[in-house]
Amino acid sequence: DDDTPDYKLSVKNTGPDEEERDMPLAGGTTFQDNMRSQLGLRDIDERTQLLAEHLIGNLDEDGYLRRELDAIVNDLAFTQNVMATKEELEKALHEVQSLDPAGVGARDLRECLLLQVRRMPHSLEQRIAEAILNKHFEAFSKKHYERIIDRLEIDEEALKGAIELIVRLNPKPGNTMRETDKPAQEIIPDFSVMAIDGALELSLNSRNAPELRVSRTYRDMMQEYARNKKDKDAKEALQFIKQKLDNAKQPVKFGINTSNFKLHKPLRNVVAVCGIAGNAFFAPRGRGIKILPTTNLIRQPCQCKRTVNKLVARAASTV
Repeated sequence: DDDTPDYKLSVKNTGPDEEERDMPLAGGTTFQDNMRSQLGLRDIDERTQLLAEHLIGNLDEDGYLRRELDAIVNDLAFTQNVMATKEELEKALHEVQSLDPAGVGARDLRECLLLQVRRMPHSLEQRIAEAILNKHFEAFSKKHYERIIDRLEIDEEALKGAIELIVRLNPKPGNTMRETDKPAQEIIPDFSVMAIDGALELSLNSRNAPELRVSRTYRDMMQEYARNKKDKDAKEALQFIKQKLDNAKQPVKFGINTSNFKLHKPLRNVVAVCGIAGNAFFAPRGRGIKILPTTNLIRQPCQCKRTVNKLVARAASTV
């Protein structure tokens, strides 16, 4: 009903003393999403693309296709009502294996390494490495190098070059894109320095400062004891709680401001030093980044080396 009041459409489950903060959210791109994006750029028919997307969904985190194609044929028939042949899946798998990074869509380690070698520029080492992986992988995995030399009719130097090429390959190509799966973290600076009309202006970010306040439970206790002033114990408890509240108000009121003041003072010196230097540290104008030595700040009044170093180590700023 359009006439339903707004207060009936919302629920607030937090208490009066609970802090409410907006949390910045950021998303990442999954390994499968990246593969599907590449697949959409290829010139293939809709059916092959449909089957290839299903194969991408069956890749594990290392980029391998661990399931048999016959099992995937049955899976398509029973779960999606898509009738496909093993040959059609082979064609779709070939498209998946042509995507980046090289080696994805392989069904075992041998095929994974072979897919990577075949994409490399042609050379003597590349041809020998491909022959080893294609026809002598078992001997290679067992380090029967003499047998490989005899069968390929090559010398030890050629074998060494091919082995060096193989060991540089990635046995888990899916991991090369693992970092994109993680949500990006938003960096909230403690302060910012902006150039306005040729002058540098400093502003602290209060968003990072925690909000402190006295719990409402103690206020409720005071009201309860205040209604029983005739009771000696209640009167003593009231005075005790009132004293503690008065003591708590001082750090709550001035604690954050004092912390901001301690941070603001050395930061003003940073801006002052940069301003004296003609903003060279903030506006290099094509000359590259100019380093601001901490000794320039230590020379400022009332700034010890320890305070400056702690500030530099902790603060994250944006310009």
